[in-house]
Amino acid sequence: SGCGQTVMAAAPCAPAAPAFTTQTVTRYRAETRTRQVPVTKMVPVQREESYTWNECVPVTTQTKQTVNYSKNVMVSEPYTYTVNKMVTEQVPQTVTECKTVWDDQPYTYTVQVPVTTQQKRTITECKQVWVDQPYTYTVQVPVTTQQKRTVTTAKQVWVDQPYTYNVNVPVTSQQKQTINEMKQVWVDEPYSYTVSVPVTTMTAQTRSYYVCVPQTVTEQVPVTRRVWVAAAPVATDGCCGSAPVAAAGGCGTPTTSCGSPCASSCTPACDPCAKQKRCGLFGGRRGGYSSGYSSGYASSGCCGDAYSSASAGACGSWSTTTEMQTVTRTVMNREMRNDTVQVPVTTWTTETKQGTRKVAKCVTEAREIMVPVTTWKTEARQGSRKVCQIVNESHDIMVPVTTYTTETKTANRKVCQMVSENRDIMVPVTTYTMETKTASRKVARQVNEQKQIMVNVTKCVPTTETGSRQVCKVVTESKEITVPVTTMTTVAKTGKRMVTEYKSVTENVEQTYTEMVPYTETIQVPCGGCNNGCGMNNGCGTGCGMNSGCGMSNGCGMSSGCGSSKARFGGRRSRGGCCN
Repeated sequence: SGCGQTVMAAAPCAPAAPAFTTQTVTRYRAETRTRQVPVTKMVPVQREESYTWNECVPVTTQTKQTVNYSKNVMVSEPYTYTVNKMVTEQVPQTVTECKTVWDDQPYTYTVQVPVTTQQKRTITECKQVWVDQPYTYTVQVPVTTQQKRTVTTAKQVWVDQPYTYNVNVPVTSQQKQTINEMKQVWVDEPYSYTVSVPVTTMTAQTRSYYVCVPQTVTEQVPVTRRVWVAAAPVATDGCCGSAPVAAAGGCGTPTTSCGSPCASSCTPACDPCAKQKRCGLFGGRRGGYSSGYSSGYASSGCCGDAYSSASAGACGSWSTTTEMQTVTRTVMNREMRNDTVQVPVTTWTTETKQGTRKVAKCVTEAREIMVPVTTWKTEARQGSRKVCQIVNESHDIMVPVTTYTTETKTANRKVCQMVSENRDIMVPVTTYTMETKTASRKVARQVNEQKQIMVNVTKCVPTTETGSRQVCKVVTESKEITVPVTTMTTVAKTGKRMVTEYKSVTENVEQTYTEMVPYTETIQVPCGGCNNGCGMNNGCGTGCGMNSGCGMSNGCGMSSGCGSSKARFGGRRSRGGCCN
């Protein structure tokens, strides 16, 4: 064990009775206490600051632009149309006609023959007779008398009357009122917005284009050229017009050394027979080939040597000849071809993005102000006013009173009476007697007859005709106009706004906290006992001390019986675990 002693195992023994000992233990309890803690918090402070922003201001300027507009132009255009013309022809036709034939037909008929006889009749007639008839009638006769009457009339009299009236007098007092003010607070608000993003894709498209393809065409064309026709041989006296020449084949074939004007020995610098020689700078074009060398040299004396028309005509003349020649040429024909190319096509795709923007919100703040409040106080006042009163006055007057008296009168009147009278008259009476008679009448019957007639038959014959009509064509014309063009110009503006800043402020705040406070308490704990009669320390479980009864020292030189046990397992819970 920890004491340097060897502990021998003892024989088992009977358990001892539990014993209690007094121990002082330290425990902890939670106590709530208050302390001042410095706390730093952010306090909003508003201040006014100047800021500059850019505003787009529209500026409208008059700009000249060239616009193309389409104009309708009426153009006369010939066209061919087909017209159906009516052509009338005589065509024979056989027709059947119904002919009416009148025949005499006897028939019997009955007639009523009137017979008139005079007969006697008795008639009754009413006759008007006027008779005088007496009658009695009643009339109302007016009688007017003067009578006395008492009348009451109303008279207006103005009287002063006192009266009491109320007047509202304003009374102003200062009262405290609480008003709500709207304060603008800028808050960051997330929002979604849509952005159109260009997406370019390569798309295959077919396009048509024209290619010039060369084609060789052979055709006959007329070609006109000038041919030199040699003249007949000419004989002269000498060289270059002075010596006789016997030319066999025309100019240029002399018999002597210089018998021809075309010979090189006597031909001047401008030889009319030589095509390669030209007079001066433009002599060959102007006077040479087109009009013959004869006219050019004869008139101007080519190169200073005069030739006569006779000598020029002696050589020959130019003749125009036209002939057909086969010419091969290349013609470019347009051919349309189709080709598929990859074309970049840009489409716009809508994407939703998130952003944050400043939103001004109105926050209600209450504050107290003093406002003048005007109330109305009612005061009673006295006054006098004119009052119109109606006063009755009675007086006697004489009035005419008319009364009606009934009187009965007698008179005669004419009365018409109807009186019946009978008399005999002769009246003609007509009666009808039936008689049978025989007569003849015309009866029509229909007889069919056929005959051939010429009938006009009209046919529609299509005829092609040519006319002119007005066709509307669209012609594009350009015109310069002045249009207002609005551009946005950025203008810097300065304003003031309220900015809220947060400043840190340190304050002492009272804080409540819980602290574990130690305290001591005396308790009774059971102790197993160190002396068990076997010489072993059973109760502490350290094996450190042996019973004195076993021949061992108690505590190995320590003040308590279980010194080593305290060092290993702590003294707070079991200090002095064995009995002392």
